[in-house]
Amino acid sequence: MSLPERHPYGTARSQFGELFLPSGGGPWPVAVVLHGGFWRAQYSRRLMRPVCEDLAARGWAAFNVEYRRLGRLSGGGFPRTLEDVAAAVDHLAELPAHRRVGTADQGGGDDPVRPTGGHEPVQPAHRRVGTPGEADGHGPVQPAAGGDDPLRPAGGHQPVQPAHRRVGASGEAGGHEPVQPAAGGDDPLRPASGDEPVQPAHRRVGAPPGEAGGDEPVQPAVCNDDPARPAGGASRALDLSRVVAIGHSAGGHLAAWLATRERARVPVTAVVAQAGVVDLRLASELGLSRGVVNRFLGGAPATVPERCAAASPAERLPLGVPALLTHGGRDDIVPPVMSERFAAAARAAGDEVELVVAPDEGHFGHVDVANPLWRAVTEWIR
Repeated sequence: MSLPERHPYGTARSQFGELFLPSGGGPWPVAVVLHGGFWRAQYSRRLMRPVCEDLAARGWAAFNVEYRRLGRLSGGGFPRTLEDVAAAVDHLAELPAHRRVGTADQGGGDDPVRPTGGHEPVQPAHRRVGTPGEADGHGPVQPAAGGDDPLRPAGGHQPVQPAHRRVGASGEAGGHEPVQPAAGGDDPLRPASGDEPVQPAHRRVGAPPGEAGGDEPVQPAVCNDDPARPAGGASRALDLSRVVAIGHSAGGHLAAWLATRERARVPVTAVVAQAGVVDLRLASELGLSRGVVNRFLGGAPATVPERCAAASPAERLPLGVPALLTHGGRDDIVPPVMSERFAAAARAAGDEVELVVAPDEGHFGHVDVANPLWRAVTEWIR
């Protein structure tokens, strides 16, 4: 595997992605990888480089997406962050490595933050992975108006809590200790001083010290007469009939949201949310990371309900594609209830969902390629 290629999908500083390509020839399925950090500018795609390298070693083209985030000079938040990740995925059709395999182009999309309004989701061609059975095609579940539980399906009944697979429990073979973030203040994603971000313990690949979001040496996009072949002649085709969105924490929110877009040029065909902030209303109620959801939306969900409906995957169900939710049982940054409630609501809406909870893991094991939480992902997408 060579150095990743840098591919801008817009003109802003943060509108680019790093493409990690496997060795040998394609066509390769594509993993769109989305980092977390509660949408804040001090966290960058560097967090996901280890998993991108692991994906490439397993035969996946990994597109590590940067996007505009919350910060004085970044310009992110609703709707720009959502517009960025949508544009990044659609840009896959323009990459020099691209050759469409087995699917037809879909029409140009509308506003990428248009909320679900009872429409039928665009069903992309996709390979069902990791879970038996077919989605039953139920219409989208509308949250109960004014209800206490924003994930309660229409009709007012409580969703059935699904049985889920537990991995890496204490005393089981192959268990690992959770990866603990660096010590800080009350919020594990912010140090006591409030100045510099706390970086989780993880293996950093090719990331010199410096400002998050800074540039590192990457290979320029390969351009030649045949966009599906580099100068060396080997096929570099991307299989856009198999595009899985993989996101950690706030990136899990973005990954799940991508599946709900209407008439996407490049639809995602499966979703992996790793401790994903997949319910913005619940995240606001829990006050995650000092109420960052309210900052992302530009107000509390109760005061900007149309923005929450447009941005929260929990209010845009069904996803319409298979989904894997992974969570650490000891996660005190994004509690496991986030994935548990979402899995129940998505299943009630007709989605195929697998939930994997590792009882002894925390929030950052997802980005450790030796951790059972990451192994659950690689087994599911295989």
